[in-house]
Amino acid sequence: MVTVRRVEGEGSKNLKKLILNLDSHVAKVGFVEGKQYLDGSYIAEVAARHEFGRGVPARPFMRPTMIKEKNGWAKLATLLINDAIKGKRTPSSVLEVLGLKAAGQMRAFIRTVFTPPLAESTIAARVRKMKNKNIVGGLTKPLVETGTMINSLTSEVTRDTRG
Repeated sequence: MVTVRRVEGEGSKNLKKLILNLDSHVAKVGFVEGKQYLDGSYIAEVAARHEFGRGVPARPFMRPTMIKEKNGWAKLATLLINDAIKGKRTPSSVLEVLGLKAAGQMRAFIRTVFTPPLAESTIAARVRKMKNKNIVGGLTKPLVETGTMINSLTSEVTRDTRG
Protein backbone atom coordinates (compact mmCIF):
# COMPACT_ATOMS: atom_id res chain seq x y z
CA MET A 1 0.00 0.00 0.00
CA VAL A 2 1.18 3.54 -0.83
CA THR A 3 0.71 6.43 1.54
CA VAL A 4 0.38 9.87 -0.01
CA ARG A 5 1.22 12.77 2.16
CA ARG A 6 0.79 16.39 1.15
CA VAL A 7 3.76 18.58 1.98
CA GLU A 8 3.35 22.31 1.80
CA GLY A 9 6.09 23.80 -0.35
CA GLU A 10 7.47 27.31 -0.54
CA GLY A 11 5.10 28.27 -3.36
CA SER A 12 2.09 27.31 -1.29
CA LYS A 13 3.39 29.19 1.75
CA ASN A 14 4.14 32.26 -0.38
CA LEU A 15 0.68 32.12 -1.96
CA LYS A 16 -1.04 32.02 1.45
CA LYS A 17 1.07 34.95 2.64
CA LEU A 18 0.30 36.86 -0.55
CA ILE A 19 -3.45 36.30 -0.28
CA LEU A 20 -3.52 37.43 3.35
CA ASN A 21 -1.47 40.54 2.56
CA LEU A 22 -3.40 41.54 -0.55
CA ASP A 23 -6.71 40.93 1.18
CA SER A 24 -5.84 43.25 4.06
CA HIS A 25 -4.08 46.06 2.18
CA VAL A 26 -4.94 48.47 -0.60
CA ALA A 27 -2.89 50.64 -2.95
CA LYS A 28 -4.19 54.21 -3.09
CA VAL A 29 -3.30 56.61 -5.87
CA GLY A 30 -4.04 60.30 -5.61
CA PHE A 31 -3.22 63.30 -3.47
CA VAL A 32 -2.18 63.35 0.17
CA GLU A 33 -5.04 64.50 2.35
CA GLY A 34 -4.53 67.96 3.77
CA LYS A 35 -1.69 68.98 1.45
CA GLN A 36 -2.14 72.58 0.34
CA TYR A 37 -0.97 75.12 -2.20
CA LEU A 38 0.74 78.23 -0.89
CA ASP A 39 -2.60 80.09 -1.11
CA GLY A 40 -4.19 77.57 1.31
CA SER A 41 -6.35 75.70 -1.21
CA TYR A 42 -6.26 71.93 -0.95
CA ILE A 43 -4.50 70.15 -3.81
CA ALA A 44 -6.95 67.23 -3.80
CA GLU A 45 -9.91 69.63 -4.08
CA VAL A 46 -8.34 71.50 -7.01
CA ALA A 47 -7.58 68.20 -8.73
CA ALA A 48 -11.18 67.01 -8.20
CA ARG A 49 -12.55 70.27 -9.62
CA HIS A 50 -10.53 69.71 -12.79
CA GLU A 51 -11.30 65.98 -12.94
CA PHE A 52 -15.06 66.55 -12.78
CA GLY A 53 -15.39 70.10 -14.11
CA ARG A 54 -16.67 71.81 -10.99
CA GLY A 55 -16.33 75.56 -11.48
CA VAL A 56 -13.81 75.05 -14.28
CA PRO A 57 -13.95 73.16 -17.58
CA ALA A 58 -13.48 69.43 -17.01
CA ARG A 59 -9.93 68.26 -17.65
CA PRO A 60 -10.06 64.66 -16.43
CA PHE A 61 -6.80 62.79 -16.01
CA MET A 62 -7.45 60.07 -13.43
CA ARG A 63 -10.44 58.35 -15.02
CA PRO A 64 -9.00 58.38 -18.57
CA THR A 65 -5.74 56.92 -17.25
CA MET A 66 -7.64 54.14 -15.47
CA ILE A 67 -9.61 53.31 -18.63
CA LYS A 68 -6.50 53.38 -20.82
CA GLU A 69 -4.18 51.46 -18.50
CA LYS A 70 -6.41 48.95 -16.66
CA ASN A 71 -5.45 46.02 -18.90
CA GLY A 72 -1.76 46.83 -18.54
CA TRP A 73 -2.16 47.03 -14.78
CA ALA A 74 -3.85 43.61 -14.78
CA LYS A 75 -0.95 42.11 -16.76
CA LEU A 76 1.60 43.74 -14.47
CA ALA A 77 -0.30 42.47 -11.42
CA THR A 78 -0.17 38.93 -12.81
CA LEU A 79 3.60 39.14 -13.29
CA LEU A 80 4.14 40.64 -9.84
CA ILE A 81 1.91 38.06 -8.15
CA ASN A 82 3.75 35.24 -9.90
CA ASP A 83 7.05 36.67 -8.67
CA ALA A 84 5.62 36.88 -5.12
CA ILE A 85 4.49 33.24 -5.27
CA LYS A 86 8.00 32.26 -6.36
CA GLY A 87 9.43 34.25 -3.44
CA LYS A 88 11.11 36.80 -5.72
CA ARG A 89 9.27 39.77 -4.19
CA THR A 90 7.33 40.58 -1.07
CA PRO A 91 3.54 40.70 -1.11
CA SER A 92 3.54 44.37 -0.13
CA SER A 93 5.82 45.21 -3.05
CA VAL A 94 3.12 43.94 -5.44
CA LEU A 95 0.82 46.76 -4.37
CA GLU A 96 3.67 49.28 -4.09
CA VAL A 97 4.77 48.68 -7.68
CA LEU A 98 1.20 48.81 -9.01
CA GLY A 99 0.53 52.07 -7.15
CA LEU A 100 3.76 53.69 -8.32
CA LYS A 101 3.06 52.62 -11.90
CA ALA A 102 -0.48 54.05 -11.82
CA ALA A 103 0.64 57.35 -10.26
CA GLY A 104 3.40 57.73 -12.85
CA GLN A 105 0.99 57.07 -15.69
CA MET A 106 -1.47 59.63 -14.31
CA ARG A 107 1.31 62.22 -14.11
CA ALA A 108 2.25 61.38 -17.70
CA PHE A 109 -1.38 61.79 -18.77
CA ILE A 110 -1.56 65.23 -17.13
CA ARG A 111 1.33 66.28 -19.37
CA THR A 112 -0.78 65.41 -22.44
CA VAL A 113 -3.85 67.47 -21.46
CA PHE A 114 -4.10 70.67 -23.49
CA THR A 115 -7.87 70.94 -23.90
CA PRO A 116 -10.05 72.64 -23.17
CA PRO A 117 -7.71 75.61 -23.44
CA LEU A 118 -7.26 77.97 -20.54
CA ALA A 119 -9.46 81.05 -20.34
CA GLU A 120 -7.85 84.35 -21.29
CA SER A 121 -8.33 85.49 -17.68
CA THR A 122 -6.34 82.47 -16.45
CA ILE A 123 -3.53 83.19 -18.89
CA ALA A 124 -3.51 86.84 -17.78
CA ALA A 125 -3.27 85.74 -14.14
CA ARG A 126 -0.36 83.47 -15.05
CA VAL A 127 1.41 86.35 -16.78
CA ARG A 128 1.12 88.37 -13.55
CA LYS A 129 2.42 85.42 -11.52
CA MET A 130 5.26 84.82 -13.99
CA LYS A 131 6.71 88.16 -13.00
CA ASN A 132 7.20 86.54 -9.58
CA LYS A 133 8.63 83.37 -11.18
CA ASN A 134 5.83 81.16 -9.82
CA ILE A 135 5.07 79.44 -13.14
CA VAL A 136 6.72 76.21 -14.30
CA GLY A 137 4.13 74.79 -16.71
CA GLY A 138 3.96 77.59 -19.21
CA LEU A 139 1.31 80.17 -19.84
CA THR A 140 -1.21 78.00 -21.67
CA LYS A 141 -0.73 74.48 -20.27
CA PRO A 142 -3.80 73.34 -18.31
CA LEU A 143 -3.27 71.44 -15.03
CA VAL A 144 0.36 72.52 -14.64
CA GLU A 145 0.99 76.00 -13.35
CA THR A 146 3.44 75.71 -10.45
CA GLY A 147 4.01 71.95 -10.69
CA THR A 148 2.60 71.42 -7.21
CA MET A 149 -0.36 69.28 -8.24
CA ILE A 150 1.48 67.01 -10.67
CA ASN A 151 4.34 66.56 -8.21
CA SER A 152 1.89 65.78 -5.40
CA LEU A 153 0.24 62.89 -7.24
CA THR A 154 1.48 59.82 -5.41
CA SER A 155 0.60 56.36 -4.19
CA GLU A 156 0.65 54.59 -0.87
CA VAL A 157 -0.14 51.12 0.43
CA THR A 158 -2.30 51.09 3.54
CA ARG A 159 -4.29 48.63 5.58
CA ASP A 160 -7.74 48.20 4.07
CA THR A 161 -10.19 49.57 6.62
CA ARG A 162 -13.33 48.83 4.59
CA GLY A 163 -13.90 45.66 6.57
